[in-house]
Amino acid sequence: MAKLFSADLSPAHWGDDERARFARLQAQRYPPNPLAVGRHGAITGAHNALAIRAGLAALEQGGSSVDAALTAALAQITLTAGAPISFAGIMTLIHFDASSGETATLNACWNTVREEKEPLTIPGFTELSVSGLPESEVSGRTALVPGFMKGVEEAHRRFGRLAFAALFEPAIYWAEDGFDVGEDLDWFIALRENDLRRLPETRAIFFKPDGARYRLGDRFRQPQLARTLRTIARDGAAYMYSGAWAEHAVAAIQRDGGKMTVEDLAAYEVIWDTPVEGTYGGRRLVTTRGPGLGGAHIIEALNLAEASDLTAPGHWSRSAESFRRLALVSNISIPLSYMPPDVRATLYPGLDLSLESRMNKETARKLWERMAAGVLPFRVATRPSHSDVVVAADRFGNLTALCQSINAVLWGKTAIMVDGVSIGDPAAHQQGMIAQTQPGGRLPDPTCVGLVANGERPFLAFGSMGAGLHQQTLQSLVNVLSFGMNLKEAIDAPALLYPDPGNAERSMRLRVVKGSFDETLLAETGFDVIELGADEIRLAQGIWVAVERAADGTCQAASPTFANGQAIAF
Repeated sequence: MAKLFSADLSPAHWGDDERARFARLQAQRYPPNPLAVGRHGAITGAHNALAIRAGLAALEQGGSSVDAALTAALAQITLTAGAPISFAGIMTLIHFDASSGETATLNACWNTVREEKEPLTIPGFTELSVSGLPESEVSGRTALVPGFMKGVEEAHRRFGRLAFAALFEPAIYWAEDGFDVGEDLDWFIALRENDLRRLPETRAIFFKPDGARYRLGDRFRQPQLARTLRTIARDGAAYMYSGAWAEHAVAAIQRDGGKMTVEDLAAYEVIWDTPVEGTYGGRRLVTTRGPGLGGAHIIEALNLAEASDLTAPGHWSRSAESFRRLALVSNISIPLSYMPPDVRATLYPGLDLSLESRMNKETARKLWERMAAGVLPFRVATRPSHSDVVVAADRFGNLTALCQSINAVLWGKTAIMVDGVSIGDPAAHQQGMIAQTQPGGRLPDPTCVGLVANGERPFLAFGSMGAGLHQQTLQSLVNVLSFGMNLKEAIDAPALLYPDPGNAERSMRLRVVKGSFDETLLAETGFDVIELGADEIRLAQGIWVAVERAADGTCQAASPTFANGQAIAF
């Protein structure tokens, strides 16, 4: 391990004005979020402005882009009280190391539970509502083996420059000192209030002594979480995987009927790998390979964008034909991955649709021919998550993109808290994929982080989150690489959201932000498109954030309008 340098990342030393400024941004659902430009480095994230400012502190004090991304990721969880992300969640990461010229990927995603022999009987749900929460039975069987904290430790061990404990300082500070409940957290607690009341430990965190829940503007503290994080900062991730926390977590999960054991946690290992590559418009796309699905999905989607000549009619916000092509190209990858192989073979006979083949341009050409002829795993109706992401660039030329998730909807139906750490119900909607995964094996996931390169050296790092992460990643990359938009323009351009999946009796319906597309254009597409208000899109949107480094070293960073993250450069 390289020499580690001391740093003081505690927000206590930022100054009152700086803390207050970012606290105001944090408290808003949609704060101002302009394009950020700087000479030394940059960081951006989907949510939690205070967390992104904590990552900047790591960059300013000589930390690597990995140090900055991890610092922000840890703080994000504290600042969301473990609702959409968790210290017992998952993480994917890609890192370009300027000194060696090499790119490494890290998979710290779910392992399945070894004693879960009948995954198709795990209680759960099949559809996500935009405005409400999916209903399912409370069951500890919906918990999976987390990789987030092992991933933090391993990424820091390989690429960190600052002391490990320093990365935890902002997360611990806000757990101890507290922060004012903002619009997002107030909404989270209100939606999940009944579930959060179920267990005594959870009630003690989210409700006051008189039984009232914490509300907008209340000071929210998590002292038990602070103690847990101090122990991990001192003793390492082993505390969560073979120590006291592991024992407490397994006991809580088993009380609700779960089958996880301490041995499941102790056996967990992250997966380091080399990236997989594709091309689009003469640029190289560098992203994560299996067992994760996100990298293959975005390479396939970009290949289909080329095969369909997606951009020839113009941008989808101005061309009904481009909109129609985008609706097909952006929505094919996930259904293909999640349907059983025999169903794929029946739908597309003679076409090799293994994950490796689907990243091939010739496969994309053949697949598009059949899609254009109407052979689809879905029908688009005609007219009659949970996660977070951080991307950073440092003064040393390194680029890092990180995505983390609880992979459950706001703590999950179980709403289990163990020593301040949330345990979600990610198995409640992945029974089929679990059944295709070896017990105790790594569960594929659709998260997507990546780099874009001209020649050998990457110039752009990106990450995405949310239900529509795949759709938004495709659209944002095409906006940058085909339409020449800057990062902020690409992120905020009119976009298709995650579609309403419908059910066996009705067709998938496309969804967009209300007012983002001209009504005449939507009518010309022939599709029945649902328009959602800004406050309705949270469980349908995809969020894409990115940092770009120009040839002269200047960095740009951007974060979306419909989120409370920030892009910061210095």
